[in-house]
Amino acid sequence: MWTHENRDTGYEMEKPAVSCDNRDFPTPIAARKDLTTGRVACPTRATAYRILKGVVENSVQMLDNTIAELRKAREAACRGEPLGSPNLGDVTACWLKYKLSVCIDDLSAWTQSTKKSRSVAEVIRRLVGPRELLAKNVIRFICDETATICTPTTNAYTTPLEHDGHGGVRCIPGTPAMEIHLCAPFWNSAHAPFREQTIIHEAVHLTHCGREDDTVGITIGSPECLAQFVVATNGKRLDPKFLGRCGYSKSCGKPPKNVKRMCAEA
Repeated sequence: MWTHENRDTGYEMEKPAVSCDNRDFPTPIAARKDLTTGRVACPTRATAYRILKGVVENSVQMLDNTIAELRKAREAACRGEPLGSPNLGDVTACWLKYKLSVCIDDLSAWTQSTKKSRSVAEVIRRLVGPRELLAKNVIRFICDETATICTPTTNAYTTPLEHDGHGGVRCIPGTPAMEIHLCAPFWNSAHAPFREQTIIHEAVHLTHCGREDDTVGITIGSPECLAQFVVATNGKRLDPKFLGRCGYSKSCGKPPKNVKRMCAEA
């Protein structure tokens, strides 16, 4: 327990202990395994395995970096240290507060468990899921460039959902096929800087059965918001074609005028 000085007396007084709820907190992260050739089904693209191996490795490292930053900041908050800086970067803070609806100025956002949807612990859990999936070499990557779903603007897709027989869709019971289908635009040189964003996005669909992004997201439950969050907190440029897919939230206060610069979107 740390202390602070009482300005009136000059004596140090104990700060109240901070109690953090660590129930269901994500377990230690497994070591990363390299992508193997047997997980890549792209017979017409000789460079597919080499490219994907690097993209998956980068994606896991980016997820690791973001998870580590959040863990460090949460552990500091649980020790009663000041929220945010120096344990939390400005871009990360901006995304949590104004893009993901996590009110980080409130101590409870740091102390609550993963059962609270807008807690830092839940954000970490949402990141650990796709990280583990990519790191364990269980996803099969399929070049599916002639599929009907592969439109000229579709980079990749997964199938974690099925029709429910009543005009809607539902998550596939059990475990969906651990496959990411890659369309022709994924391989374009113009998309090369954003391939990690695509792969993280699709991995989130598999780990949390996220629906396709037919609406603008403002929480960690949006696959596109999660992917963009990881990219932005790693100091990488976001895919400009998808900037509007993750909006700004007023849940934690009105976003300032320079919020795009603060969140590294401008």
